[in-house]
Amino acid sequence: MKSITQKLVGRHLLASLALVGWMRFVLHPDDDGYLVSVAALVGLVVSQAGLLALWAIFSHGRRWVRCCGAVAGALLVSSQMIAVVDDWGQAREFIGIAIWIGAPMLVVSICALFLRQWGVEVVGADEFRPNTMREGVRFSIGQILCLTSLIGLLLAIVRALHGLDDAESAASAVLVATLIGVLFGGQTLASLWAMLGLGRPWLRSALPLMLAAASAALIHLSTHDPADRYWVYIGTTEWETIIVLISLLVVRRAGYRIIRPQGTDV
Repeated sequence: MKSITQKLVGRHLLASLALVGWMRFVLHPDDDGYLVSVAALVGLVVSQAGLLALWAIFSHGRRWVRCCGAVAGALLVSSQMIAVVDDWGQAREFIGIAIWIGAPMLVVSICALFLRQWGVEVVGADEFRPNTMREGVRFSIGQILCLTSLIGLLLAIVRALHGLDDAESAASAVLVATLIGVLFGGQTLASLWAMLGLGRPWLRSALPLMLAAASAALIHLSTHDPADRYWVYIGTTEWETIIVLISLLVVRRAGYRIIRPQGTDV
């Protein structure tokens, strides 16, 4: 896992440096392509935050190393967005950075910890036997009710955000953090299931991509932006999901899978 992690970190750093450098030194905020670059940067940063959380929870290194690595990684990821902030006097810029990075990391970390407690783990090719495993996806009535409640919560948050007059209030920040965390965290976890499960990744990848489109619609509905701005949100969410899928595909090709101890798929 160490060599794969190093390769992914190196590639993500190169992509980040190229994109931040392009936005900082080549593009101007008034240029036509600047908004596209912002969407690409946000998608890249959020994907890195989610991947960092997955590494911190599912890797088999020492706990203090993973904790320190997660903190250092979060600071490094944050620096990408800080580097393109022009007005340092606006506190909301930093609040936005904390929301876009911290919320998905928190949601992914909490859900991944629950999965670890449930017995789910990422193992190498020498630790499982694919021929003796069966599909393990099962949904109980309780899980379906929880999913229904979560959808209702998201719709309520969207409606509340759309009705707020003060977009910079503390209530707005909390609601945005919850919405961003749940949506992007869900996309990251769905990508983990799609790429590292025992099923066909190309078929399973349709789920996180559809979730990304739904996330874009919910985020857009929570704002007062015109309808033609939807492409910015869907570009961000789909780009984030594609980056996570490709990164986890690299891990899959190295022989790693996510399983339960009984040898069933997640």
